[in-house]
Order: sequence, then structure tokens, then C-alpha cells
Amino acid sequence: MKTAQAGGYLGLSVLEALNKESQFTVSILSRKSSKSTYPSHNKVYAVSDTYPEEELLEAFKGQDAIVSTINAFTKQAQRDMIDMAVKAGVKHFIPSEFVGNTLNLKSRELVPMLADKYEVIQYLREQESKGLSWTGVVTGPFFDWSSVPYPPTQINLVLFYFLRGLQTGVLGFSIPTHTATIYDSGNTRIDTTTLPTIGTAVVKVLLQPSRTANRFIYISSFTTSQNEILAALETASGAKWEVRHEMTEALTTRGRERLEKGDMSAVPDLMVATVYGKDRGSAYNEEEELANEMLGLPKESLEEVVKELLNLPKEKLNLSKEN
Repeated sequence: MKTAQAGGYLGLSVLEALNKESQFTVSILSRKSSKSTYPSHNKVYAVSDTYPEEELLEAFKGQDAIVSTINAFTKQAQRDMIDMAVKAGVKHFIPSEFVGNTLNLKSRELVPMLADKYEVIQYLREQESKGLSWTGVVTGPFFDWSSVPYPPTQINLVLFYFLRGLQTGVLGFSIPTHTATIYDSGNTRIDTTTLPTIGTAVVKVLLQPSRTANRFIYISSFTTSQNEILAALETASGAKWEVRHEMTEALTTRGRERLEKGDMSAVPDLMVATVYGKDRGSAYNEEEELANEMLGLPKESLEEVVKELLNLPKEKLNLSKEN
């Protein structure tokens, strides 16, 4: 099995979960320019930053599955990986979906990155007849960071990320300053998943190929709202937080204007608008069946996760917006 671009916070969480599963022999695809370091027992394939096809093909030979946690803005790179996966005889591909419901047209129209993810899934559908199966893992925002069966022996994999949650302030909350931005009424329901649970889900997907192939898998640590998150934060911190209010409609308008001028820094604002805006599919459990039980994922509590985050030492809190 190979994990592609395992240096981001999602990639490291997935890598940690894969390394705990004895059936997997995990290797890593990394860019030559990357400064990331990995466990010594994981073989690392360092390729040029442009992901040349010949280098990808060499890295993919002998792999059973590929898990992509590559940057969200690299649609062509993922297509190249898919092409080389087919050529190398890889059986299964998990693309860098790991976000909200990209089947929601309103969200795709608002955020180009979501449209790109949707196109990657459509491209994977075209490869099914060539022997490559796929699974799209839908997670919602990362809360705590802001049908070919495999052989019963060890599985070889290559491990190849976006909306981060509470630690970065992307969801509207700043842990260091105890401030919150509440969008609209603050009552919009959203599904959100923690990074360890995402890693566990990837492992479970790969262990159940006949049940997870060629479909979306929807997972969620909990369904909540901004007002519920704020209440949990205030309870856990023992302090009243400073709150400001903003409308997602205004956020959308500003974001679209900036994006039309080529300003890609507008994307985070547009992503927030897709999470909290009306009819964006953020509470996908209302329309789709969650796979938590099928995958055997742990039950989680908003209050307990918030308490754990607030109790982390400052040096362990990821307070930057870097991948």
C-alpha cells in the first residue's frame, strides 16, 4: 500500500493508522522538495514535484492500493496518479476526497476545489472497467485540526488534504484568544470528523473492499452546530467567549469577487460558506447513511473531544494554517 503526500496533518493521521494494521506494508510517496520525515520502517519514494509519470509508475509497481492525501488543488496530479495506478495494476484507489459532500451541486459551484474533487471521482468511475476500484471518503471538516478482494496475507500499499477545524480557527473558533465568529444563526447542522477517526476509517475501508468499492463512504464523529460547539468550549474552558456574528451570504459575495480576480486566498472563506450556508449538504447524515457502524468506528462525544483539545499542551496545538 502506498500513501501519497503523507506529510500533512491528514496524511500523518492516515499513516499512523495504517502502520498499526499488521496486514499492511506501507510505503510513502513524497515530493523531493518535501521536508517531512517519516518512520524508518516505511519505504519512501521521493519523486519530482511535478509527479512525472515514469516516476509514479515505478513507485506504484507491486502496490495493492493507493491512498491519496495530496493537496486539494492538484487535480491533474491525481489524474496522473490514477493513470499510473491502472498501468501498474493497482487494485484500489482512495482519492483525496476527505471533505464535505461533493455531490452537492451548490457547493461545487461555489468552490472550484470541490468541483475538481468531483471530477476526480468521475474519472475514477471510468477506470472501473480497467480493474481499478475506488472509495470516496466523505468526512466533513476535520474537527480537531480545524470488486477485487485483497489476499488474506499482507497488503502492499503506497500512501499519497483541506478544511481543517477547531485548532486553526477555520470553523470560526480561536482557542488561544477565546473568540468565536458565529455565521448566520449558528444553528446550521454540520457533520464533522476527527483526524484519528478518519485514519481508522481509511484502514477499515481497505480491509472491507467488497463492501466499500466504487462508492462514497460517509463518516462523522458527530453532527453539531456552531452554537453547540461554542457551549462546549465555554463549559470546558470555564470562560465566557467573545462572539462576533457574520452572514454567510456576505462571506460568499466577498469570496466570489476576490476569486474572480484570481485571489485564491478567497477559497477558505468560500469553504466556510459551504459548511454553514443553507442547503450546502453539510449535514449529509440527513440524506446519506453513515458508514460508522459498518466500519466499526469509535463513538465520539463533542464535549469530550473539545475537553481533550483544550487540555493539550500549547506546543502540541497546531495553531498555524500550514498543511
